[in-house]
Amino acid sequence: ADPGLVSLWLLGLVLANLAIVAIQLVLALLFQRQAVTLTVGIVGGLVGSFAGFVPTGVAAFIPWQYPGLVTPVRMEQTDGTITGFPLVEHLGVLIALVAVVGAVSTVVGRSVFARRVSR
Repeated sequence: ADPGLVSLWLLGLVLANLAIVAIQLVLALLFQRQAVTLTVGIVGGLVGSFAGFVPTGVAAFIPWQYPGLVTPVRMEQTDGTITGFPLVEHLGVLIALVAVVGAVSTVVGRSVFARRVSR
C-alpha cells in the first residue's frame, strides 16, 4: 500500500463526511419533524452508493457521493471486464471542492444553530 495515497484518501473521507454531517445537522435544525432529516439521509445514502457509476461532474453536486468522489482510484472496464485501477486526475481539485462544501455547510449550520439558541 502507498502510504501517501492512503493518507490522501483518508483526508478526503474526513472532509467528505464533514460535509454530509454538516448538511444533516442543518436539516435537523431547520425541520421540527426529524422524519424529514432521516428520509433525506436515507435517500442520500442510497444515491451515494452509486457514486462509482455517475460522472464526476454530476457527483460533485450530490454531497452524499463525496466519499466515492474522493477515492483516489477508479475502476476501469472494457466490455464488462475490469482492466485496471488508474489514478484519478485532478484529485486535489475534487478534495478542495469537498472541503469548500463542508466549510460552507458548517458555517451555515453554525448560523442556524445560533438563531435557534437565541430565540
